[in-house]
Amino acid sequence: VSLERLPLTPNGKLDRRALPEPSGQSEATYRAPRTSTESLLCTLFSELTGTTPVGLDDSFFAIGGDSISAIRLVSRARASGIGFAVRDIFKYQTPESLAAHAQVHTTEVISNWVSDGPVPALPIYHQFLAAGGSLQRFNQGVLLQVPVGLTREQVAQALNQLLKAHPALRLQTTGTGSATTFTVLPAEQVPVLELPSLSLDSQTPAGRAQLSTDFTNLSQELDPARAGGLVVARWIAGPTTNLLALVIHHYAVDGVSWRILIDDLA
Repeated sequence: VSLERLPLTPNGKLDRRALPEPSGQSEATYRAPRTSTESLLCTLFSELTGTTPVGLDDSFFAIGGDSISAIRLVSRARASGIGFAVRDIFKYQTPESLAAHAQVHTTEVISNWVSDGPVPALPIYHQFLAAGGSLQRFNQGVLLQVPVGLTREQVAQALNQLLKAHPALRLQTTGTGSATTFTVLPAEQVPVLELPSLSLDSQTPAGRAQLSTDFTNLSQELDPARAGGLVVARWIAGPTTNLLALVIHHYAVDGVSWRILIDDLA
């Protein structure tokens, strides 16, 4: 989309809300994929950017991709046997060029970033441990509005599938301080994640106050030393809208990975 000038806010910053929607296709003439790898990449480009159709000459970033969706592109392609790195997407931005660079693997070669079993402590873990004090309640949390029609049982099932798909959510610690060790438990050794229900009206002042208190108290249930102890969830049943409170220990989540987890949960 061509603009004579960029829309600005009263403060002189870019007004993103005033920007027009992408045209859905680059100015280049549409060329359909010819190989299975090109076809897969066109499909993934479309799913991750919301643009359709995607042709061989469409740039991933020009049609709405960003650094986070690039990470998801690598993950989804790898799950289908196509290997490349995030940095490759910045260099080979179209399905045609990326397909020519990508490596096609057999399903036996494709694996998660880590296998079940002991894992070395990431550098950020060493920073956490060096800070001292108790890390049991060290967490990040989100409050999500549940789509109309979804039941508590369906959301609980989706949460448990999330634990199976992401090894980091199955981390268990042993020891304390600098002697802490980390192990990814096999999915079958992790207890089923329960989804207890609370009833309150989050639209009222009293309901919002209770929700804030209950949400804060969820961190008390975290326990990295317990199997499945990195994730706690609550179903908040309201008169018109249901909410999902999801709290995850900081060992397993950060500001970037939330976007990936929420996308997978959806």
